[in-house]
Amino acid sequence: MVALRARVQDAEVRLEKLQEVRQHLDRLRDRVWALPERVGDDVDRFRHRCSQGEENDELVHQCLERHLD
Repeated sequence: MVALRARVQDAEVRLEKLQEVRQHLDRLRDRVWALPERVGDDVDRFRHRCSQGEENDELVHQCLERHLD
């Protein structure tokens, strides 16, 4: 009877660990599924920054040309 209780307790501990692993895997899956959206947002943000940088460069270029003329 004692051996049976020990086996039951071991099985319960293994089950808890498996449930934790399942939860971790679920979280990882959710993060992976969210990656394309996050990457897309990052790309949009970087494009916007590049556009702003190009606009600033053009303004500086025009300003320098005026001073040189």
